[in-house]
Amino acid sequence: PMRRRRGEKGFSRVGWQELWSDVGKRWAGYDPARTFLYLTSRGITNEVYYVAQKVMRFLGSPNVDNSARLCHSPSTAGLKSTLGVAATTLWSGCTTTDGPETPVPAEVTDFAIVPSADTPPVERTGSPVIVRELENGLTMIVKENHVAPVAAFRIYVRAGSMYEQEWMGMGLTHVLEHLLAGGSTVTRTEVQSEEIIDLLDANRFGLTVSIDGPRRLHDLRRRTVGGKGTYDTVVAKSRLLLSRYRSRPVGARVTLTAGVTEVEAIWRHLKQEIGFFEVGFSPVTSGEMDEFNLGSEDLARVFAGMKALGGIYREAALRGENIGFSNLHQLLQDLTEGRSKALPCGAGVGMLAVDHEGGLNLCHRFTGSELPTFGTVSSGIDREPLAEFVAQRAERAGKGCETCRIRNLCAGGCYHESYAHFGDPQSPTYHYCDLMRDWVDFGIGLYAELMADAPQFFDTHIAPRRAWGK
Repeated sequence: PMRRRRGEKGFSRVGWQELWSDVGKRWAGYDPARTFLYLTSRGITNEVYYVAQKVMRFLGSPNVDNSARLCHSPSTAGLKSTLGVAATTLWSGCTTTDGPETPVPAEVTDFAIVPSADTPPVERTGSPVIVRELENGLTMIVKENHVAPVAAFRIYVRAGSMYEQEWMGMGLTHVLEHLLAGGSTVTRTEVQSEEIIDLLDANRFGLTVSIDGPRRLHDLRRRTVGGKGTYDTVVAKSRLLLSRYRSRPVGARVTLTAGVTEVEAIWRHLKQEIGFFEVGFSPVTSGEMDEFNLGSEDLARVFAGMKALGGIYREAALRGENIGFSNLHQLLQDLTEGRSKALPCGAGVGMLAVDHEGGLNLCHRFTGSELPTFGTVSSGIDREPLAEFVAQRAERAGKGCETCRIRNLCAGGCYHESYAHFGDPQSPTYHYCDLMRDWVDFGIGLYAELMADAPQFFDTHIAPRRAWGK
């Protein structure tokens, strides 16, 4: 078992004795009238399971619908590989009450699964499937099933991201798939993927792919709920994207966690072997899973790796070449343009994050935290407390930033990193201030050298980033 107490930055492992002794005492203190368990029968339909789970969540139960995850995921995968359809609920005959047969999707067509060639086909009978198309174009398929005294409904809507086309970005996918349906198992064809890429390309979207390096590193953290690594899928889709997308450069974003710290090796793979234009690195020190977070030694190793890659960047820059190391590229751009940051990022100024209850949070990492929200979607932004928060962060008096030589480039660091480590989003990220100063000093030294020995590099490789929205 794992446990996360209020205020802790991540989960930690605990013994069963601690779990039961603590939970048992607290459970015994509850009013029996407000304590209950629920069980579902093995013989009911998937739809009834689904509705029961949703009802219990609505009532406040913290249950997890693990039956579908543990039971149906292997059977679904088997059906998909064997029959080509990952439908675990299969319907019989497709004759309408009007007489003529009406075609229906393969997902609702009956299958007779035969164990071997010597086994005769299984004849299945049942009540007819009623197919109706309404005036608004909605096709209704009704099948009577008297196994249980319930009515189950499924609605198939062409609203996944593969169908959004010119309405891309309106949020239909997230509303219907994630908020209402709890996810989607639809897989796009290559043609559909190409259509989406072309649509994004025509509208010059800025695209970055989240990938953590070669397979042995990426699959260490990036796994499906079934435990399968996602490297092969991400790389295949990335190659398709890179082969068709032309309007803007496509970059890769690497999340550095414990065990994933080989900066140069990751860059070589993503830049030279996969073909991304730029590769950027984001160290994690305050994630919810404590075992993923970089410790002090890991963090020092990461910054040392970034400086080593910076040395390769320097040699190429002196020759007038760009190796696509976006962390250093961005630092040189800030120095070239003379940017002076009062705030570390756009949280609370250029963006807010919406949680599942409609609350407006400082950024996505604060959703679900105890930090007060700044209004709701329905009521709007609470501008006064938000403005006060931003003003407090911009105020450097009494903080280490007041006299720090890199204060106009760092601006105190990530709000959430400070919140997770010190309980205060207004605090500077003191846990890696020295590493940041060393990194910025490295960048300033390189900036001075390039200005003296290869000034054309800035016109050729730094200035164009503004046109890309960097």
